Amino acid sequence: MDHHPMPSLPLYEAVFLNAPVGNCLLSPTADAIILSVNDAFVHASTRPREDLVGRRLFDVFPENPADPGDTGVSALRSSIAQAIATGKPQVMPAQRYPIRIVTTDGEVRFEERYWSAVNAPVFDKNGRLLCISHTTSDITDQIRAEMALRKSEARYRSLFESITEGFCIVEIIFDGHGAPIDYQFCETNPVFERQTGLQDAVGKRIRQLRPDYDRRWIGLFGEVARTGVPLRLREESKALQRWYDIHAYRVDEPRAHRVAVLFRDVTDEKRAEEELCHSEQQALEAARQAEAERNRLNAVLEATPVAIVVADATGGLVNANAANRLLWGHHPWSHSAGEYREWKGWWADGSERQGRRLAADEWTMSRVLRGEEAPRDLIEIETFDMPPVRRIIINSGAPIRDHDGRLAGGVVAQMDVTDRIAAEASLRETAARLRFTLESAGLGDWDVDLATGEVYHSLLHDRCFGYTEPVPDWSVEKFLQHVHPEDRHRVQAVIEDGAGRLKDWHYECRVIWPDGTLHWIAVHGSVRIADGKAARMQGIVSDITSRKQTEEKLRHASLHDPLTGLPNRTMLFEYATHMLSYNKRTNQHAAVLFLDLDRFKPINDTHGHEAGDAVLRAAATRLSRGLRAADVVIRLGGDEFVILLQDIRNPAFAAEVARHVIDRINEPYHIGDLALSVSASIGISIFPEDGTDIDTLVSHADMAMYQAKQSGRNNYQFFSPEFAAGTRQQLAIEQQLKAALRGETFYLCYQPVVDVASGEVVSVEALLRWRHADIGPDRFVPVAEATGMINPIGRWLLEEAARQHKTWLHHGLPAIPVAVNVSVVEFRDKDFVERFSRVTGEHGINANALQLELTETTMMDDIDHAVAVLTHLKRLGVKVLLDDFGTGHSSLAYLARLPLDKIKIDKSFVSRLENDVASQAVTDAMIAIGRTLNLEIVAEGIETARLLDYVSSHGCGQAQGFYLGRPMPGDAFEAWYREQKPSLPGARRSASGFH
Repeated sequence: MDHHPMPSLPLYEAVFLNAPVGNCLLSPTADAIILSVNDAFVHASTRPREDLVGRRLFDVFPENPADPGDTGVSALRSSIAQAIATGKPQVMPAQRYPIRIVTTDGEVRFEERYWSAVNAPVFDKNGRLLCISHTTSDITDQIRAEMALRKSEARYRSLFESITEGFCIVEIIFDGHGAPIDYQFCETNPVFERQTGLQDAVGKRIRQLRPDYDRRWIGLFGEVARTGVPLRLREESKALQRWYDIHAYRVDEPRAHRVAVLFRDVTDEKRAEEELCHSEQQALEAARQAEAERNRLNAVLEATPVAIVVADATGGLVNANAANRLLWGHHPWSHSAGEYREWKGWWADGSERQGRRLAADEWTMSRVLRGEEAPRDLIEIETFDMPPVRRIIINSGAPIRDHDGRLAGGVVAQMDVTDRIAAEASLRETAARLRFTLESAGLGDWDVDLATGEVYHSLLHDRCFGYTEPVPDWSVEKFLQHVHPEDRHRVQAVIEDGAGRLKDWHYECRVIWPDGTLHWIAVHGSVRIADGKAARMQGIVSDITSRKQTEEKLRHASLHDPLTGLPNRTMLFEYATHMLSYNKRTNQHAAVLFLDLDRFKPINDTHGHEAGDAVLRAAATRLSRGLRAADVVIRLGGDEFVILLQDIRNPAFAAEVARHVIDRINEPYHIGDLALSVSASIGISIFPEDGTDIDTLVSHADMAMYQAKQSGRNNYQFFSPEFAAGTRQQLAIEQQLKAALRGETFYLCYQPVVDVASGEVVSVEALLRWRHADIGPDRFVPVAEATGMINPIGRWLLEEAARQHKTWLHHGLPAIPVAVNVSVVEFRDKDFVERFSRVTGEHGINANALQLELTETTMMDDIDHAVAVLTHLKRLGVKVLLDDFGTGHSSLAYLARLPLDKIKIDKSFVSRLENDVASQAVTDAMIAIGRTLNLEIVAEGIETARLLDYVSSHGCGQAQGFYLGRPMPGDAFEAWYREQKPSLPGARRSASGFH
């Protein structure tokens, strides 16, 4: 035998030795050699320790060869093997394992025992398996007790069920005051169920099983539970309608409130006794029976909800029940039917006699007393209530005859159908309204019986499928034949899903009419359920062809520009997604052309939006007709268009298209009597070189278009990163301008204009400034003009200049006019004059308090418009200044037509007067022209005393420049004016000149 050393387990040893259950350590092998055992294991095995340690577990406890049953050895072997294999404890529930006993005289016997065991692997600190801990507990006593209990319960159950009398144990339920109110069944035997008819009573209360149960029984059983005094009696259970001999006694302790009831059904015995008694009293009972019959008849008459009247052959009242009295109010009939002549009644049967008053002999009782049958008389009566009430009733009457067939009287039953008639009328009205609603809404209704296949369908239903007459043989199959083949499978799936899942459904589909035309219908369906499954399908159908056409028009409208009919921005991205995907798959180039019309805004401003719209429509037509069928023209908005070239050979093809487009756009537009001209600036981006998505391509083409405008307009430019950088800078300025308008970061400075002879300040020029260190007016004003933001900026500037002028007046300064610069964009606005007039009026200042400075370019772009606007302003008293005189290219003839008040000689000439003879000659000529035209002349850029002397000596009356005063905020100018006014330089200077 191999020796396996006992593993060293110091932490486990104390538990192992002192455990109250048997424990041994086994080798981690299939032999399961016992390495060590504790005292509890030695005691349980009935062997000395030396007979255990070192031996195989299955040799120490061999199986009983005479025992054919499973002794648990195979389960033990499997459990130990599993513990070794998995490294996890294995639990063995109760096992029968006979133990071998050797008596002192050498006799060997096996004693049947029951064990539970746990086989747990034991590892060292390095995780190596050392041994298997086999822990056992002897549960023999527990198992034998359970077996004895089951045998005892079986004997009790057999005895309980074999009792030939009814038996039950009940638990009495008491209320808070100690009074018994109910009892609950704890146990019953089969005889109990047969005799009482109460099935599955255990766990239920008697009140739950028999709500009409006599409370007296609850009180009797409750007294037994409370006092412990047994009860014996013979009693009838009215709820069960049986007689019983009862024996009740308390069981368990008093607090359990349990009572055992043993009872015997003595109903048959009791009935035998009653029959004997009955035979003795039969004669008396017969006499009473007639009276009882009459009483029962009266009780029935009183209880029935139908009004009943019984009369004898002479019409005398025999009986009238409560329902009759309730129907008529205070019943007036006390003697005979002849009193009907005093009653009020009218026919209500819908015949030709409808509404006619009943005669006395027409009442139902009158007719049946003549021997007539009156199955259903529909009449309207007036009750004897105060005030009287009208009711509609149905009278049914029949004569009463004796055994010989002679008339003995009559009976009339009356039922109030007022509410039913009203409900039927309401139902008919509702049905009529529903039909009217369906017909008004153009809804056809249908109903399919799934069991019979029968189909109801209205004419409006049939019209949805193109029939003007009702279709006699409609069916679900015929309906599906009308559905468009492309929609048929989907529709059939929706219907089957609704029927299968018992839910409502809705779908829209196309149907083909008999004439071959295509129409749209909408169907709403629902399922009616019977016995848990679909029984009927019902619904409505409507022709939605017009709606679908409208939706298509709306969709077309949502994807197209309403003015030109071209695809819009939404369509651009939808179409471009497909186009670029195709080009990517086929490695084809594509191009995006971003087009903006030049000189379009003056058309709108001068000739109105109708003329502008006509030009846009004409331009759109030219663009569409001048391209290939695969190319697409989109209007983004305003005067901006995008052209998508589907596939191109090379960028040169895009340039060729751009030149062609520019030529077509440049052709004159004849709008009414007008001949208008516009040009186009186009930017081009190429797919995929300049971008692989439409957003990028459009953005880059937009940048290239901006470069085309910067390059003089009426040309095209390809996108390039270098141009893009400048364009992005312009866009950045545009974004900052928008933020400036919202954040009020603009402000005005005021530079004085001085009379050179007197030194007086004759006006100030309002100069726009932006609280941004890196961007001056020379950079942000062109961007504002190009983006249209110059209009809100100009409105703000005009308002602020007017406000400042009013402030100076309040502070005591004289009415110093403020000159404001007006851009060409503002000047073209047809509402400019009205806005100017409104500003002066709102601020309460004179029109001449504000002067307008315009450049030659502003006015010469449309000389007729300029003359008309300036003439209007002159009538208001406004002075007009021509700024930067000499830098433009206007003719003197145009200049003479303009209603000007001042000209300002540009500082580019004035600044060179000291050294440049040519500048002196030009300046002298401009001064001469101004004086000839009788205009005030202002020299800009006066930086030195010598420049002031020169312009003064050559006839220039006013001057402006840093030498005379720098641009200052409004409050600073006010302080400067008060301080500097006496010392302003003037005519006291010499007039020597520079010669």
